[in-house]
Amino acid sequence: MHEALIAQLATQIDRLLHDYHALREENNQLKQQALHWHQERQLLIDKNNLACTRIETMIQRLKKWDAPHEE
Repeated sequence: MHEALIAQLATQIDRLLHDYHALREENNQLKQQALHWHQERQLLIDKNNLACTRIETMIQRLKKWDAPHEE
């Protein structure tokens, strides 16, 4: 009877170890994915800021170009 109980516990321990390793791997993948999304988000923010700056510059140039015609 003790041998059956030990075998059952060993099987449960093996399953727990398998689940632990699978969850650990999934966690690592999710961390990498989160890092990737964070980097991509920062890149998009930077691009957006650059686009806003360029648009503001173009607007200022157009205002300067149009100003002499208003007088």
